[in-house]
Amino acid sequence: MDSRTRPVSASKWGIASAIALALAAPVSSLQAIVNSGGDAPLWARSWNGFRMADEARGRLSGDPGNPQAGLTLGTDAPALARAAYAQEPLASDAVFVLALAESGSLTEYRASPTARLGAEIDKRNALLELLLIADAARREDYRAMFDYADVLAAANPDMARIVLAPLFDQLGDPAVLPVVTTALDRNARWADAFRSYVPGEEAALRNYLSLRRQAPAGSRWESDDRLIKELVKRRMFDEAFAVWRLADGESQNQYGFITGDRFAPIGWQQVARGDRTAQVDSNGTMSVSVERGAGGEVARQLLDLPPGRYRLETTVQSTDSTAPLWIALSCAEGSNGERQPLKPQVEFAVASADCPAYWLIVGASALESRRRLEATISGWRFSRAS
Repeated sequence: MDSRTRPVSASKWGIASAIALALAAPVSSLQAIVNSGGDAPLWARSWNGFRMADEARGRLSGDPGNPQAGLTLGTDAPALARAAYAQEPLASDAVFVLALAESGSLTEYRASPTARLGAEIDKRNALLELLLIADAARREDYRAMFDYADVLAAANPDMARIVLAPLFDQLGDPAVLPVVTTALDRNARWADAFRSYVPGEEAALRNYLSLRRQAPAGSRWESDDRLIKELVKRRMFDEAFAVWRLADGESQNQYGFITGDRFAPIGWQQVARGDRTAQVDSNGTMSVSVERGAGGEVARQLLDLPPGRYRLETTVQSTDSTAPLWIALSCAEGSNGERQPLKPQVEFAVASADCPAYWLIVGASALESRRRLEATISGWRFSRAS
């Protein structure tokens, strides 16, 4: 069988892999659509240029699990595409097959004038836009990449997200940041995809954070929760609190104390394991369950505390009359703090300004109980002690 293959070589950022994967996946789906249409008489296929374009596109094959292998043009696919275009100049899938055949490289996708013509004919054709994005990535023309992705995002936002993710990860590159900044200022159609993504590389993460800080206080990005978690994981505590204050509009306790889990670990990060669990409801009531003979931490949250004395007030109800619940305040970059019984009112002393953040940790013990411990903690109030 005569076939031609157009593999994508891996770029240094993995952009080509993402594009090849996005190209291969819809082609596989479209193949099924063409097949489901059934066999039509030859005269009918020759009469309908759109149907012929479908068949030409259906003769493409690709493996989404191996995007580096690229796409394969099956037998007579270019000839069928030319015939389809002759019958119907608006058949953009035929133009895509022709553009792919004209790519001219066995290692990289290259967009010919045919590809650009097809994209002008049909701006909703995701495959043509992907080909243009791949060509721009090969040339490292980031502005063109984002412009084509903006067109793609209008009809295929999820596909644009897949393609742009590797580039978002390179936000630390001086050539990428100004392009993204300008596009966001213009409210690009892929902006929501960007606002839901958290880069993994530290320089990119810091630049992402800088763009996040430019948003108005109280505005929410879809990525806020994951961004806070990532910053805490990297021990970037000041930055995590800055994002929380932007997202929450500083409406909560100034120290970062939150009765819910909305921005955890600024807010309760709860333990869920076989022998003990904690759950916080919409009213801020924490339900604790500990199996007989078990014990340990059930929840924690991060606090931003300058030196001083602090008071925690709660209401505790428990199936155990001794209520074996405990609380501890620990520097996030130090050893665990001393535990004390969780009473209706407990106080903590913060003596040093050297600690960047503190963990407030709740624990419970059923080590000496004859049955499982069930408890609720409500009426939380954390404040500066006078």
